[in-house]
This record gives sequence, C-alpha cells and structure tokens, in this order.
Amino acid sequence: VDGRTEVYWVMPAGTFGSWNATAPLPSSRVFHAAVSHGDSIYVIGGLEGFGSARATVFRGDVGDDHEIDGWVEARALPDARYAHGALVHEDYLYVLGGAFSGSAATQTSWRAPFEEDGSLGEWESAMALPAAVLSHGATHAGDRVLLTGGLEAWTSSSDETASALLGGGPVTWGPAAPLPAPRFAHAAVRVGDDVLLLGGWEDFTVGIHDTVLRAQICQ
Repeated sequence: VDGRTEVYWVMPAGTFGSWNATAPLPSSRVFHAAVSHGDSIYVIGGLEGFGSARATVFRGDVGDDHEIDGWVEARALPDARYAHGALVHEDYLYVLGGAFSGSAATQTSWRAPFEEDGSLGEWESAMALPAAVLSHGATHAGDRVLLTGGLEAWTSSSDETASALLGGGPVTWGPAAPLPAPRFAHAAVRVGDDVLLLGGWEDFTVGIHDTVLRAQICQ
C-alpha cells in the first residue's frame, strides 16, 4: 500500500485559511505520533505504509514564512513502535506505550531531552505504564500525565483512565474517572482546564465516533 508524505499548513489567523502543501515527510507514516517544541516539529515512530514499525524520529524546523525547512533525522527511539502516545513536558519528549510490531502492546516508555539546537539527547527509560496499551490517548495537565482508553491488543478496547506525576523519579499510577464507554484510536488534548477526547472507535463492530468528550481537570 502506498502511503502519503504530504504535510499541510494553515494561515495563523482567527479562522483557518486554505491548506497549503509544505515539505513532505521523508517517508510515509501511519500510527505515528507528533509533537512540537519551540520552532520544531517531531514525528515519532509509526508504520511505514502498512509495513514494519519504525524507530525513526524526523525533525522539521518551521521558518518565519511558516514553511517547514525540510526534514532531518533526530536521535532514533531505542526500539521501533507504533500506535503510541507522545507529549512534551519541561523540555523532555515522552513516548508512552504503543506496540513494537504485530498486535502486542507494551508498558514501556522513553524520554529524551530537547537540546538547544533542537536535536534530541540520549533516550532513557521513563515511567512504566499501568498496563500494556496501544492506540490510547496521552496528554498532560501540569505535572501529571493522563492516559485514556486504548487497546491491550487489536481485540479489546478499554474505558479506563489513569494519571501519574511526570518526572524522572518513581511513578505511582492512580485511577481517574473512567470513560463513558471504551475508546481507542482517538485524540486527546488539553484546552485550558479541560481535557477533550475526539472521535475514535468503541470497538470494531461499532462505527467510528464523531463524538467529543470533555472532562474538567480538578486542581
């Protein structure tokens, strides 16, 4: 299957302008993760087309003209993975869970520091997740990471959520309010004092959701 490598940007105004193509990715990706830090975008892991999982991390620097000035390879992950979560916290890139290949999920996570020049420092082991999970949501509120839903394998979805303090020390996971129904392959984002879950699947027998769920962050 041939994947797509195009990247598009929109005008930074109160409403969206038209989509414009910018520098394409060096190779096609699906089930990858992406974050931004400073003026750079990082595309992490994923499947190349529908082939094998990749450990590659691509970095694209955004110029004053809003164009991506090409892509370079940043420090690769210690292992290949896809359907993982990724977030930025205090100048660290976290990669959470996912799968190495096939359908088996993992509990392992990695983190790497952002260097001043935009490169990534050495990867180190980060928090072990409370359970092996892939295709989950991952976001953070302050110093806490929030995991939502996901799959233990490509068979059973979860309505569970969990949170823990981010950092380099020992981690204790605690339960958070469960979702109204199982959800995977969704997006999770923090907006102010709320966490939003957008779209996704409940299971493979139910159509893809257009619903958006909202939960308030308790300070």
